[in-house]
Amino acid sequence: MKLTSYEQEIFDGNHGKLKQTALSNIIDYARILGAEENKAGIIEITRK
Repeated sequence: MKLTSYEQEIFDGNHGKLKQTALSNIIDYARILGAEENKAGIIEITRK
């Protein structure tokens, strides 16, 4: 799965263990569901 540079930093643990674990779980879940790669990486979720 392609990650943005920020997502890669999280995955590498540069933003704390909690975020690293959360992103790892999201990636695992996406793979289990057969998610296709998105050129933009993981779709960003923001608050309004």
